[in-house]
Amino acid sequence: FDGSPFEPLPKTPMAVPSAISWVSLSPVSTQNIRIDFGSPLSDKPEGVNGSPITKYHVEVAAGKNEIQEVLISSQVTIEEAENNEFKLSFLGEETGCISVDTSVEAMAKAIENIDGVGKISVTKSYESNYLLKYTIEFNGPSVAYQDLPLIGIGDIATCTNSLDIGIDIHILSVQHGIAQFRPGVFALSTNADDLVGGHFELSVGFQGQFDMLIFSGNKPALLHIDPGSRWVSTMGDDLSSDLHPG
Repeated sequence: FDGSPFEPLPKTPMAVPSAISWVSLSPVSTQNIRIDFGSPLSDKPEGVNGSPITKYHVEVAAGKNEIQEVLISSQVTIEEAENNEFKLSFLGEETGCISVDTSVEAMAKAIENIDGVGKISVTKSYESNYLLKYTIEFNGPSVAYQDLPLIGIGDIATCTNSLDIGIDIHILSVQHGIAQFRPGVFALSTNADDLVGGHFELSVGFQGQFDMLIFSGNKPALLHIDPGSRWVSTMGDDLSSDLHPG
């Protein structure tokens, strides 16, 4: 306590500041948002509701596209190995034969031809004379913001110029896809001419029928919820003293 140990001074215990009173978000650009908010409403006098707030931590739920890399290494130079061919497998299908040093357009088209993929983006970089990297971003409408399986190597034996010994292909996951956050929006309206009272319930996410047998003391009772509802019907003993809202 203040003044310890010689002259103790009385002091009202501080409390943790409450949540902000209101907040609104507005887009500034594709990379920036503006956040406006109101200070917390305190139920204690100024000075005893904790130290003044100096900063807030804001988390933004943003989706991410799946990104994978195809690494081709060779004991001879990539230029010397360019006529070798391979196949990729994805979502249960295989691409056609792909040349080792193919263009980004040809690589993208080979993968896009797989059913369910749609548009993707491909970049290409030479890490050295013996190592080539294709970076694949699944950003098309069909595959964006999804956690996708890793690309595999197809049956290269069916290619005319299958891979020589000394050429290896490895697939790496660089970034797992993350679904975008889409908040649910509910609109409520009334035709009442004056103020209304009472209560209502919203059911979110519950799909199936639910039944449970419970006991109040030694007496059994059945709880029943219809599909898509969160209203609980009971049969048997009176459960009003055992059920609580929420």
